Amino acid sequence: MTPPQSAADMRLLRTAARRNALVASALVAVVTLAVVGLTAWLMLAEQSRQVDDLLTQTAAVVDDVRDPPPASWEVLTRNGRTSLSPGLPPALGAALAAVREHPPAPGRAVLTEIRMGEGYRVVTRTTSDRGDVVQVVVAESRWTADRDRIMAGAGLTALVGLGMAAVAGLALGHRAVRPLGDALALQRRFVADASHELRTPLTLLSTRAQVVARQLEREGADDPRAAQARGVVRDVRRLADALDDLLIAATPGVQGELVDADLGEIARDVVDSARDHAAAEGVELVLTPGPAVATCVPTSARRALLALVDNAIGHTPRGGVVRVDARAGREGVLVAVHDTGPGIGAGAGAGQDLFERFSSGGRRAGRRHYGLGLALAREVAERQGGTLRLARTGTTGTTFELLLPAGSTAPDGGS
Repeated sequence: MTPPQSAADMRLLRTAARRNALVASALVAVVTLAVVGLTAWLMLAEQSRQVDDLLTQTAAVVDDVRDPPPASWEVLTRNGRTSLSPGLPPALGAALAAVREHPPAPGRAVLTEIRMGEGYRVVTRTTSDRGDVVQVVVAESRWTADRDRIMAGAGLTALVGLGMAAVAGLALGHRAVRPLGDALALQRRFVADASHELRTPLTLLSTRAQVVARQLEREGADDPRAAQARGVVRDVRRLADALDDLLIAATPGVQGELVDADLGEIARDVVDSARDHAAAEGVELVLTPGPAVATCVPTSARRALLALVDNAIGHTPRGGVVRVDARAGREGVLVAVHDTGPGIGAGAGAGQDLFERFSSGGRRAGRRHYGLGLALAREVAERQGGTLRLARTGTTGTTFELLLPAGSTAPDGGS
């Protein structure tokens, strides 16, 4: 059964279908115009050749000028006397006389074009036996009328073809994006269902952690287990926020509220959350926070930073260091995550593939790794008007930089 689609998905699919139809129609239009243009050019060239052949053949057999072909005239100069076909325009006669002043060699024919409001094509020939000069003139209107009718028919055919191509393109576009619509609906439903199903156990887990924390606090306020329990409560609350953020990200046209937030404090919170995990992997976490007020969705920014820190920990050997620096700069607010790992080799996707999903799957830090963290972090950054870039990589480590727009209350930063 096809899953139901939201109004936003329907708008997205309609837009995609229209774009597909536009592209298909444009391609058909280009091909159609090319075919029509080539056909017209070949037709005009062939027509011109036929007219020239007809004029040359006529000039070869002219003996008198009393009965020329339709829409044409003949001029015959014999023994110094010139005979003209009836109805020859006087101005055209003068132009023909100018051409006769330089007749071709005997036995040869010369083609001339005369423009006098209307175009005329002239063949001037000198007979080889008596030296007579023969001129045959034809008006372009004799063949342009047929040409115009053919071109009009070709243009109408092209317009009909383009209309049919647009309709067919729209239908094919809707058909082509239908599987995409089904996939989008399934994705949205999965995210919504997963978030809903996870929220209940998270609530129960948070309640139990709060109960444990209160019991430990009653037993002893300095018991470190109480701090751990409070940390579990905070992490569960952040996980619930992340689920809300995922729901927003999965809804087209909807974005979380952009506010001014201190990325330095968010980085401190991320480092505190990841410190135990880093210690378990034998990695030291170092934070250098600075004034870093950015315009962002705080929960989304925290997810991106956590993904970067987790990625750095996973690629740093035991005894290494992961350093997180937050500062304001000319481009915006920058958080740099440095590690002391072996670097990213060319085979591992040191280019743009590094930020593609599943580009670096495998096992890392004792757990399955799917290559999603960097891709998600970059999407979070781009949705908030920022960027995620690979600043450097080498045998001494790798640095990723998350850049977000500076907040309205942020002080001017240095470079």
